[in-house]
Amino acid sequence: LPIRSVTVLEQNSTFVAMAGQDQLAVGVISHYLREGLYRHAQTAVLQFIEKYGSDPVLVFWKAFALVLEEQLPEAIRELEGVSEKDHLVVSVPLLLIQAHKRCKVVDRDAVQKYESQVRSRRQTCSDKALYFASMTLWLLGKNDKAREYVDKMLKKSPSSVEGVILRGWVDLTSNREAFVKKANKIFEEVLNNMESPLPVMALIGSAKCYYVRENYNQSLELLNKAIVSYPSFLPALTDKLAVLLAQQEWEQVAETIQRILIHNINCLEAHKCQVLNLLVYERRGNEAAAKIGELIHLVDRFEPKNHKLYFKLSTTLARLSCKNLLILQQTGTLLERARALVPRSPEYATELAYQALLQENVQEATKLYKEAFTMDETSVPALTGLIHCQILEGHFAEAEQQLEFLNELHSSIGKQSSLTYLAALLDHHQLREKERIIALLDETAQLHFTQLKGVPISWEYYEILNPDFIIRMVRLMLCQADTEPLKPGEAAPNVLKKAAGMLAPLIETAQGIQDATYLLARIKYLAGDSESAQQLLEKCLESNPTHTPSYLLMARIHLHQEDYKLCSQVLEIGLSYNFEIQNHPIYHLVRGKNNKLQGSYSLALDALQTAIKLISSKEDPKFKQVNGSLQDLSQTDQVTIYLELVDTHLLLNQPSEASKVMQAAVEHFSGTPHEMRVQIANADLLIHHGNADEAL
Repeated sequence: LPIRSVTVLEQNSTFVAMAGQDQLAVGVISHYLREGLYRHAQTAVLQFIEKYGSDPVLVFWKAFALVLEEQLPEAIRELEGVSEKDHLVVSVPLLLIQAHKRCKVVDRDAVQKYESQVRSRRQTCSDKALYFASMTLWLLGKNDKAREYVDKMLKKSPSSVEGVILRGWVDLTSNREAFVKKANKIFEEVLNNMESPLPVMALIGSAKCYYVRENYNQSLELLNKAIVSYPSFLPALTDKLAVLLAQQEWEQVAETIQRILIHNINCLEAHKCQVLNLLVYERRGNEAAAKIGELIHLVDRFEPKNHKLYFKLSTTLARLSCKNLLILQQTGTLLERARALVPRSPEYATELAYQALLQENVQEATKLYKEAFTMDETSVPALTGLIHCQILEGHFAEAEQQLEFLNELHSSIGKQSSLTYLAALLDHHQLREKERIIALLDETAQLHFTQLKGVPISWEYYEILNPDFIIRMVRLMLCQADTEPLKPGEAAPNVLKKAAGMLAPLIETAQGIQDATYLLARIKYLAGDSESAQQLLEKCLESNPTHTPSYLLMARIHLHQEDYKLCSQVLEIGLSYNFEIQNHPIYHLVRGKNNKLQGSYSLALDALQTAIKLISSKEDPKFKQVNGSLQDLSQTDQVTIYLELVDTHLLLNQPSEASKVMQAAVEHFSGTPHEMRVQIANADLLIHHGNADEAL
């Protein structure tokens, strides 16, 4: 689109009527509308009305925000008041169509009337009217239609800078690479053919093009120009924050946040990034929880009707929570705010159920998933959640039947990572072949990480990344690995390599996620690198001294190194910080082996018998209270607990008791991949009893 020697904004610019800072007005208002901050847009409009008077264009933008905020009667009244203004003759009926279609009871006659007005008026209207019609369609997400209108406008006024810039934005937000390239050329042509101050929307648009194409340095250069030229234009600073976040320049992110808060202490984007910084970089979960409380207060104050914002904040933060109960209380509050605004949303009910699962409240999650399913019987997420609950509650046959149904349903549209994960989880709980479980988890990871392709590190990235899901995948994968570390010179098995590969994106982009650090420590330990494992565990315990799994793994490392005293000390420290550590079977397995190796057989017997009781009663609520108790207990660990107990009975000269435990193990692991290990141990026991023939 050629620009005919334009060196300054045309004197008949649409917004000149509002005085000197016209382009800032359209820039600020359109920014808030694009970002879904509709009350912010209304507030900005009111500020401009205070400054320039009740311009019809400003009234229109206020009505636009009201429509998107679902304040429909008020929006319709405002629009009807400016419907005959020359430059709004097409955009007003376009927006009125949207307003009426969003009403609970749609006035079909009104919709037809406004559709007729659009058809007749667009043929003869002015270039300004075409401009506003295009902008209306663009902000409603109708890019193809918006392009038609702005192209028609540019045929009438080919040197209109604002029209050319709008065309650039329409192309930029069309989510197609070819259009992004076109947009970049448009913005560059505007910037190269004009004198300072350059149009702020062209600067921001060009910066966004480079951001989308991951040329972050060039994007920053343009944003810095915008900030210098227009110091009061807050979107330039928040866009800079987004670029720095994509680069993971966390120190500069923190500096930019402070700069924004000096400009506007209530800026939601700055407060959101503060929370993100605390969670994914600084490992300060409890402080993040308090900061989320402040964020909730700000949303209540500045976006009280924005159920989508409440929901988005809740979903992303819950997945970054590492099951921190303080954070989950806050995400629950955000979700309840969203549900209060839209009580019958199956999506919101499903998310509430998911967050109940994060708190290991399977009963409540089941109830909520059923509630969501009654709202929408086609809801795949709700049915998927129900299957997850059925597996955790031991209803395997029912879960398998439902899973087969869902897999058939999705056979035509491709597999989903959530379904392949549930298949792996079901196989794990039914003690099926490890190779099959590993293959399913590998497929799950590939499906999951494909979704992140082309997404820059951002709030949206962390929502899609879903650290909680990755943690669950890796835990389940490690449950298929041997529990003893490799010996020097041994090659790492495939299962450890795959687990490390799954964890890598999380370690790279969210180093503050404690569970990721812990799982990396487990992988290092099993790969024979105890030193690195200990360093990682020390990091975990430094940021959270109550983290039970870290104490258990540290104790295992000391036990493997035959440092029995340190092993006991670590278990005691873990118990002093979190009394519920004793509800974990691994705690009693390590304590039992440690006592047995030191000759304290009676103490070892007590510990191992407690471990057996715990793994025999997984439905006991106490068993579920410790982080990772279900996920970290591998099939191999379960066999080991039985066999260690058999050996301890023999050391105490209790052969009949040893035989009873062995028989229980034979029955429990019959038909599983561990059957052979148990049968060999049983044969050894029979030989110990002098029954060589029976052993053979």
